Amino acid sequence: MSSDRYGRGSKREPTFTRPALAPGLLAAIVMMATVALLDSDLYYIVRFVVCILTAIVAFYSIRASRAWWLIGLVPLLVFVNPIVPLPTWPVEVPTDLIFSLTLLFPLVLIGAAVTLKVPDIQEEARRGR
Repeated sequence: MSSDRYGRGSKREPTFTRPALAPGLLAAIVMMATVALLDSDLYYIVRFVVCILTAIVAFYSIRASRAWWLIGLVPLLVFVNPIVPLPTWPVEVPTDLIFSLTLLFPLVLIGAAVTLKVPDIQEEARRGR
């Protein structure tokens, strides 16, 4: 086996980046850390932060040709959207369901953040594509 095949002595750089890693992990950490604030007014600001970071991860899932991650990311965007919150009429969303989803959605964010690989634009430009 040659030493230049992605091994320790390799001079070759990866041809992809993981731009969704930081926003996805940050959104998951913020959601998990603020579970206690669900009934607080401060949770409104948390929803803005998580919604923006989730929209960034959703954008990179489309760019990475992994649109099936939108199955989990779009409901999260609807759930944490602070501009148009979930309606309380005609159906009241139970607090237990909100708590459960707040603990479940970070798993979706972490999964998407870790698995999304976007082709490196600079590498493609060097290859002449």
